[in-house]
Amino acid sequence: MSFGEALLINFAGPTAFLTLLLWLLVKLQGLDYSFRGLLGSAALTCALDIVPYLGHYLAALALCFCIWKVTLASLMPNAALTAIVSYALTFVAKVLLLMVAFHDFHWSVINHNRWKPSHTVVMAEPIPAFVTGVPATNRPAPVPVRKSADDWLKEVALKGATENGANSTVLLLASTNLYKLEMNQPTTVETLNGSCQMRLVNVSENWATVEVNGETAYLRLH
Repeated sequence: MSFGEALLINFAGPTAFLTLLLWLLVKLQGLDYSFRGLLGSAALTCALDIVPYLGHYLAALALCFCIWKVTLASLMPNAALTAIVSYALTFVAKVLLLMVAFHDFHWSVINHNRWKPSHTVVMAEPIPAFVTGVPATNRPAPVPVRKSADDWLKEVALKGATENGANSTVLLLASTNLYKLEMNQPTTVETLNGSCQMRLVNVSENWATVEVNGETAYLRLH
């Protein structure tokens, strides 16, 4: 949550909402008031409400006192009723704003992590044993398993990308090394499970096209 969002949720927003509630309740009761007095009372209440531990109690008492002085009405029940009802509704609205803000933040984190490259290493299954009795010299040599481009990309992490036509670049982290892929420039990338040749073909808004050992694959940027 940014500083601007925190200020809006904890002070500016509640102050405006509390001022509106105070004005409505005072108008409904036909009490005398000044708008600047109501605004100042709301601002002081919301400022005290931010204080840890005793803030809520201080804010409620301050609001009762301020409404009593601003409206010159009786403390009980007019000023106290106006202060309690408006403060309670403002507190509920503030809690709802916080729930919405943290819900959006939670889903933004999930969506951000969803597109992170996977670091799971896909291992080739062992070659099954041949039939017993066949001489070892007659056994065919095991055929090496060739990794696909997507398998190689699972062993690297995308750290950044720049879309600039022929000067576009992509930064990749493999093992503990950082590699910079430039357009049409083959680069040897060393991973935990071997090395491969990578070449950057294109960078668009959402995807980077990479050629791995001659095979085309795609990296999601966002």
